[in-house]
Amino acid sequence: MPAAPAPPPFQQPIPGVAPGAHPVDPQGAPWPEFAATPPTAGDPAADRRRRWLSGALGIVGGFVVVSTVTSQLPVMLSGVSNLPVGYLVLTLVQGLFGIAVVVVAFLAAPGPMASRGIAAGIFVVVVVVVVVLQAVRMTTGAHPVVATLVFNPWAWLVLAGGFGWLLAVRVPPKAYLSLLAVIVLFLPINFGLMMASVEAPINTLVMQAISLAVAAVILIVGARARHRVAAWGSPV
Repeated sequence: MPAAPAPPPFQQPIPGVAPGAHPVDPQGAPWPEFAATPPTAGDPAADRRRRWLSGALGIVGGFVVVSTVTSQLPVMLSGVSNLPVGYLVLTLVQGLFGIAVVVVAFLAAPGPMASRGIAAGIFVVVVVVVVVLQAVRMTTGAHPVVATLVFNPWAWLVLAGGFGWLLAVRVPPKAYLSLLAVIVLFLPINFGLMMASVEAPINTLVMQAISLAVAAVILIVGARARHRVAAWGSPV
């Protein structure tokens, strides 16, 4: 008569362990059969694709927001312009659409949910503050140099969008240095256009082109940034 098969290792008697008790080693760690499976670190390729897609979507929405805030919206809200109410509503809808696109881009990023939510909140708050400051500046007036260097809507909106996206995609700290492109490119060129008394349409076109260039720099730096992942899947 053939011998009965031996029971699995975790069912074999263990010296010093009562039958049915949870087997542990003297240090208290569970035996391999009962050890929990460590969480995976995720798919780096998928995260990279999400970075590029969310960044591109953020640039599209950010361009709509910047174009709206730097056009007639502050003028209409300040009461200086007598444009029809329908035009104001249309402009507001356009701006809200752009904000919604940016928020969706941040929430679609591969970073932690808390970081994505904070990034979206920061961007919305900055947009509201910039619109209010521009409307106040239209009514009270401000020195052109102060308006260009301090209350510059282009710089603040691109900074908020770039910082928010870098925060949402969970990049290393050194990637935030790409935000210096706003100071290096934005402010000197905008100040030079103001001092040269360039016509408003040309000034707007140049600043829109610079906005796209700076956003592209931030996108490339952030999307190519790599994280070192610890054994349990947490970024370090």
